[in-house]
Amino acid sequence: MNPNPNFSQWIARRPPQNPLGIIALFIILVEVIAGTVFGTSSTHLTDTQKLPFIYFLVIFPVVVFTVFTWLVIYHREKLYAPRDFLNPEDFFRTMTSSEQRQRLDEEAEAILSESSAAAPDGATLPVQPPQVPQQLNNTRQTYLLAEELALRDLEIEFGVGALRHVAIGGDGYHFDGMLFKGQERVLIQVKYTRSPYPSFPDRLLSEFYRVKDAMPDKPLLFLLAIVTDELTDYQQSKISERIVSLLSKHKMNIELRLYDFRQLQLKYGLLENVS
Repeated sequence: MNPNPNFSQWIARRPPQNPLGIIALFIILVEVIAGTVFGTSSTHLTDTQKLPFIYFLVIFPVVVFTVFTWLVIYHREKLYAPRDFLNPEDFFRTMTSSEQRQRLDEEAEAILSESSAAAPDGATLPVQPPQVPQQLNNTRQTYLLAEELALRDLEIEFGVGALRHVAIGGDGYHFDGMLFKGQERVLIQVKYTRSPYPSFPDRLLSEFYRVKDAMPDKPLLFLLAIVTDELTDYQQSKISERIVSLLSKHKMNIELRLYDFRQLQLKYGLLENVS
């Protein structure tokens, strides 16, 4: 028995298009069915049999309201589908676990192979020994820690929380973090390096250009956070000078943050400051 033919016809004409619509449809169906069953059969039920229906009809909306409030506060970006946005490039989501694993593997392999890159003067840096599973695993863990500490520091700097591992836009451009500065969307890439001559800046610039071209009307700030490890102050200063000089040649809204891995660990209590 269909409790409401008009409601069924409306659903057929306008099916839910996103998670928010599915949640709303589920709530309406449960309430309509429970109310209809209780209304049509109440005369045949004893007082004891009526109590579960009454409790359900009273408690269910409260539970739904609580869960919905939690979703809106902590997971509002997951309640919409790309078609809900006038421009699909406004859509962003958390990267899947497989995307995050692939990205992490790529970062670890790049870090290990970076030491064999040629220096600007033509000299060649010491060649990294063959990569073994333990090396890759240790590098993955180090990179994840460096990334998390850098994002925490940026959250404190901007005074807002950052979304982690974000895929943004219809083509799924991947960023380590994203936060909002007023109307401006801050897209963060975190890089960890042990090399005084990191090779990633040029590649990142081309990625930033692709994102900027895909979203020309959006206020974007690209933030490159570099975490250096086992480098001298002089080597860090040379990295900063090189990247600042590189960024000055491009008409994009890009900012640089340079961190020392040991100093980050000391700052957040992961290392003891032994004098």
